[in-house]
Amino acid sequence: MSTVFRPKNPNNVNLSRDDARNSMGRLHVGLGVFTYVLGFLAAAAGFNVYQGQWVQAVRSGNRGAQSGAMITMIASGGLALTNAYGFGNTLQAGFRVLMATKGEARKAAWVASGTRLGSVFFRSSWAGGLFTMQELAGAWLYNRYNTSAHDRWLQSTPWGLDTSRREDLTLQEFQHYLEVQQQAPFVEIKRSEDESFWQSMLSSAKTGDICVILPGLTVPDYQVTLEGRVSHALKIGAQRITTFLRGDRGIPVEQREVVTEQVQAGLYRVASKPEKEEKGPAPLLLKLTYPRNPEPVFGKVFEELLIELELQSLDDKGQLDRRNYRIRFNPTKGGRFLSANQHFEVNGEMSLLVVDVMALELSQ
Repeated sequence: MSTVFRPKNPNNVNLSRDDARNSMGRLHVGLGVFTYVLGFLAAAAGFNVYQGQWVQAVRSGNRGAQSGAMITMIASGGLALTNAYGFGNTLQAGFRVLMATKGEARKAAWVASGTRLGSVFFRSSWAGGLFTMQELAGAWLYNRYNTSAHDRWLQSTPWGLDTSRREDLTLQEFQHYLEVQQQAPFVEIKRSEDESFWQSMLSSAKTGDICVILPGLTVPDYQVTLEGRVSHALKIGAQRITTFLRGDRGIPVEQREVVTEQVQAGLYRVASKPEKEEKGPAPLLLKLTYPRNPEPVFGKVFEELLIELELQSLDDKGQLDRRNYRIRFNPTKGGRFLSANQHFEVNGEMSLLVVDVMALELSQ
């Protein structure tokens, strides 16, 4: 007579599965809180960095770098939302476990949280992987196009690594383009040391000392020669760009206003300090007074100034040579702002006025 073996507890399999889900629930809640918080903080920090890169690309007029920085911003924002989604579900599951009574009810809550948070972790992992790939692609695109004028000059030379960017120019032409880049004007803003960091973040923050430096040019270049001629001339144009939020969705919109006359009237020539003979003469340095908008703008985020400088000079043959540079900067932020790699799009041609360098008032 054969005997049939029967387990003492036919629900052992179900109990082991419940124990596993119970452990998974505890693991997801315990580690998920810290993991999602750290992931959110890392994504938020990356978004802040990428936003700064995008702003710098906008100021320099580099469209390729703008696209790369925008892609990385979207990716880091997606990563932040993904971690916030996981963190919210983890807190909700943990709260349900705490609200459950002890005993079988709490065990059932842990089992339910393990099942739910497992699916949340699966979806978050897929979304995080896609956003990470997008972030890497955006970083590659940004690094490819975020090159300085000197880098592009090196790539155009016969010893450049990228053969598609090499140009067939003479040695004199290469030297000329290098000289043009080295003499590109730039803006340097020095903020007050007494102003706190939080004050500088406000839209009503005071502007710093705005200096326009023209390397390669000195004050004697704008003096009248013995022949009664001037070998160099300077023109300037300016637009005030106000960025504000419009509509319920808060879409950023730019409002532009030509302020060339105000900027020209607020220029001063900074008296250069005596330099040592081996350093050579000091470059021409102008101080600019920012024409703040007197009327309050509802929803204003910040104001920027876009200036265009036209440098005119006579070559050895007496021909007039013009070089135009555009610089966009926030007058409330300190730092150095270089000339644009490309011309910024403006609404119509920017009016340029002549600047009599020698007639400008001196400022210390």
